[in-house]
Amino acid sequence: MILLQSYLTGSRDWIVLNATMGTLAAWAREDVALVRWLRPELERLTADERGSVRRRATKLLATLPS
Repeated sequence: MILLQSYLTGSRDWIVLNATMGTLAAWAREDVALVRWLRPELERLTADERGSVRRRATKLLATLPS
């Protein structure tokens, strides 16, 4: 999980970001600590310059448990 978190915070590749967001969001359904870490990262990515990254982050934010 730590490796994927580093991809999400450090990569500029849109494919890596989209794939990593999806995986981490799926795992977060079972891990409250991961939700707390992931939510601000997805919120940050909703302002990304690339439309696919923005849309994916927005969509996944809506699926996270509260």
